[in-house]
Formats: sequence, structure tokens, C-alpha cells
Amino acid sequence: CVFVGNKSSSAGKVCVVVGREIMLVTEEVQEAVVSHFGLQVKKISALGSCQDLNFKLKTVDGKVYVIKYTNPSVSIEDVHFQHSVKKYLSTSEDANNTEFPGPLQRSDEQDKTTVQQLIATQPYTMHILSYVDGELLSDFAYLPEDTLEDFGVKMAALAKALAAYPHPIVSREGEWDMRQSVQMCAKHAHSIANLEERASLLHMA
Repeated sequence: CVFVGNKSSSAGKVCVVVGREIMLVTEEVQEAVVSHFGLQVKKISALGSCQDLNFKLKTVDGKVYVIKYTNPSVSIEDVHFQHSVKKYLSTSEDANNTEFPGPLQRSDEQDKTTVQQLIATQPYTMHILSYVDGELLSDFAYLPEDTLEDFGVKMAALAKALAAYPHPIVSREGEWDMRQSVQMCAKHAHSIANLEERASLLHMA
């Protein structure tokens, strides 16, 4: 389990901790940001994530970005695929009312958007995205009907835009692909401890 937070013994520095070992501190992140992307750092703070290492970056000129260290289980090809999808959606007429985070080009190698960096012997893919400000829907106890309706409209627009996305990797099978949802529900149903809820899921699947 990876924890991103402040470790008291590190003089307030933001650290990435596995067990009791400090894997990464903000100085290392800042060095990579400056040397590979040419940004002048004002502040780096930790952001939460279920599997990646994420940081919020504020630069001297007032711009805000997200620094991502992608989980080693995700290939660099998948990261480039994510970048391609974001770029495609940002130019799609079907999704023109939605703002998408875009990858930042490296300053030292301008045809690249990623950096391979070893953290505790594990190969992480570092990349920087533009920051999209907003609030998480999951933070609200209640969502009004017009918010849910707007959310549905945006999801439909994204689905329509992606229906014509011309990338060969789209045809692959993956656990996050809704086309595989029935198989994935059956595969992971054993992780639901409540037998009644498990049976209900399997019935739907």
C-alpha cells in the first residue's frame, strides 16, 4: 500500500511512504519537473489516488498542473494511449463543452510527454497534465436532479465522441471496459463478503 502524505521526521516535506521506507520526496519531484519540463516550481502538494502517485504543482507564473507517477502495472503505451484520448476529445465537436486535462510536452525532448523514473526499484512513468479545477460529485451527500441530468448529458456526449475514436488499442479487453462488465462481475463477486449482495450481483450479471 502506498501512502502519500507528510512525514513528521522530514521537516514538513511531502513524502511517498511504503511501510516505513521513504520512497520519494518533493525535492526529487521538483528536480524532475525542472530538468525535464522546464517549469519553475512554487509549490508541490500531495493529491490522493487509488493507485498512482499524484501531486498538485503550482508554478512561479501562477499556472497549475497535476504531476502523475503512474502505477508500474500500467505500461507506458497505456499512458500514451490516455494522452491520445484526451487530445482527441479536446478537438471533438461532440465533447466541445467539456474541459479535459492535456499532457505537457517535455522541454528537453519536445516529442515526448513522459519520463521513466525508478522509485524504490520500481519503474514509474512520470507525466504532467493541465489542471482542471472543480469538485468531485462523490463529495456531495445529495445531488439535485439538474446536476444528475447534466452529468448524464456529458457522459452521452463522451460516449458519442469516443465511438469514432480511431485507435487500435480500443479493441483490447480490459477490466475497466464496460463491454466486459458481466464477466468482471462474475470474476470478482467472491470479494463481496455479504452473501445476499453477492447473489444479487451475480443475478444481475
